[in-house]
Amino acid sequence: MNILLVDDDAYVLEALRKTLDWKTIGIDNIYTAPSVNRAKKIIEDIPIQILICDIEMPKENGFELLKWIREKNYIIKEILLTSYAEFKYATEAIKFGCYAYALKPIDYGQLEELILGAIQEEKRALSLVNHEKYYEYWTTSIKMRKEQFFYDLLINRREPDMKAYDLKYRLEQLFLPVIVWCDLSKCIPGSDNGKGMFEWTLNNLIAEAYTTDKTLAETVIKRNTDEFLVLIQIDDSLMGEDFIKGLSENLLKKTEKKLEITCGVTIGTISALEQLSREVADFFNVMNSRLVEYGTVTVLKNYRKQSVNVILPDFRLWKNFIKSGQFETVKKEVANYLDRQNQGNNLDKDSLKKFITGVIHMLMNILNENGIHSDAFGEALFNTDQINHSIRNVGNAKTDLGQMIDIIMNMLKSPDSDKSIIQTVKEYIDNNLDKELTREALAEKVYLNQDYLARIFKKEIGESIVNYITGKRITIAKEYLEKTNESVNSVAIKVGYDNFSYFTKIFKERVGMTPKDYRSIYGITNENAAVWQRNVD
Repeated sequence: MNILLVDDDAYVLEALRKTLDWKTIGIDNIYTAPSVNRAKKIIEDIPIQILICDIEMPKENGFELLKWIREKNYIIKEILLTSYAEFKYATEAIKFGCYAYALKPIDYGQLEELILGAIQEEKRALSLVNHEKYYEYWTTSIKMRKEQFFYDLLINRREPDMKAYDLKYRLEQLFLPVIVWCDLSKCIPGSDNGKGMFEWTLNNLIAEAYTTDKTLAETVIKRNTDEFLVLIQIDDSLMGEDFIKGLSENLLKKTEKKLEITCGVTIGTISALEQLSREVADFFNVMNSRLVEYGTVTVLKNYRKQSVNVILPDFRLWKNFIKSGQFETVKKEVANYLDRQNQGNNLDKDSLKKFITGVIHMLMNILNENGIHSDAFGEALFNTDQINHSIRNVGNAKTDLGQMIDIIMNMLKSPDSDKSIIQTVKEYIDNNLDKELTREALAEKVYLNQDYLARIFKKEIGESIVNYITGKRITIAKEYLEKTNESVNSVAIKVGYDNFSYFTKIFKERVGMTPKDYRSIYGITNENAAVWQRNVD
């Protein structure tokens, strides 16, 4: 099921989204809206089954949203929240037939129980209607029909019948394909639950960017996790190149500002609907081998693949540099080589992959010669996801290879390489306690097999990675509880616990009492807490 959280307080939305174990209670995707107007747009685009909504909001309030839902005949179970215990609010909630009404701040255990009850009521309500017919809006809406039609035509490479989709395009109608690439390496949604909201927002930003008085974003199709095909309908085959580039550059600014991600855009060639399938296939064929340039807009003049002739460097020379301790020299040589090849248009994904694989083999050979065997690494240096990230563009390749060389340098220069690696891992943990920390992710940071890392970590530190992380988190949590007036839920989020109930359970196991009880015994006065917080800030 999908849930929509509506509140004009961004902090409240984030706390709600990150606190409960949504998957466990049966929620597949979480969507958030800061206003009633935005909530309506989401409900119109996506089937929402559960709604949690604040009553007091600017412009339209929670009751007005409920009224709109009733007028549209959506089957949604609503939970209304308010900071004011006013009788009129309770009577209004009953009038609109909302599932539950509760006062803020609500205990998250109580909220979880309300959501579980709402889910059961929603299932019962849906069972009383023809489920498929009820969701016919989403499956037959013009937006969904367009997306499915063009997905079949351009991705599945079938010839769909327009009549079956109730669409009336002309064969001579003109479309311009555009590919939007998103660099998600530094801004991946924090959990699977957040991806639905992230993709919905990104999809809307793209559609808005290419819809003007001269153009219409006919559909946005997700081709890969980080790649979207936009089909722009235009009326003039002589549409100016600068006009589309301008729209694309505005899109790059919006995604950077609103989603904090860097994108790249490649603009294809205008073609009529009757030739569109073949043209887009040729477009994809070329783009599958081209490097991605984030932060730029590229116009692809033709769809012919260019052959590249790359001469690989002398890895033996670089190997000797590393043996003599000239690690920075090798990093510069790697960067210079990539820049030269890129400037000469001598790189595509295949040639870049050959180069990266050559560097990795060189580094592994050096380690083996120094008695550091490959079983410590498993497939970490050859990780498929890592290599796929590296061959996206020259910038990724420089960064990833530079990190690999730094790891090798630490292992070879340190008299005790295991201690050097563990120090790197410890520092990363200590500085990122608010983030998700897994054995797998930590192992990738130092290009090691996760089982090997776990063994040497316990050997050096005397406890497992999990116990070390938990201990650090609880220590920091205790300090927040002692010296600030931040809510327990806020403290849990700051030390990396999205699930409030789980945080309370772990805290009690470690400390012998709940976070609330700990604060009541060891917490300081409001005045001193404010002074401490100012000093921290």
